[in-house]
Amino acid sequence: MLTLFLSRVEIIKQGMSTATEATDLPTPKRLSNERRQLVFDHFFQLLVPYFPVLFPSTRFALQPAPITTGPTVVRQTDLLDQPVWQFLAAMALHASPDQQSTLVAGLRDKVWKT
Repeated sequence: MLTLFLSRVEIIKQGMSTATEATDLPTPKRLSNERRQLVFDHFFQLLVPYFPVLFPSTRFALQPAPITTGPTVVRQTDLLDQPVWQFLAAMALHASPDQQSTLVAGLRDKVWKT
């Protein structure tokens, strides 16, 4: 749902950049970029410590009794992780350069382990 929200914001932003007449632009009541950015920044800061545990494969690895290992299990966890990677890619699209650096730094270990 959040990915849907972020993609909708991108569509609105693109619509604003292609508007040619003043009547095509949304009014401040309809859309406030500053508010959206503040909400996104707050949401991003809340999620930063939890980036690694968003992945089902990470949570599986933290379980005391390991699930059977093998190529089938690895592929299944990769499939389970796919929506998380898509969500984080959508977040990176809307993030500032500093936030993108934080996102990459927070996921560096996860990338090196795969």
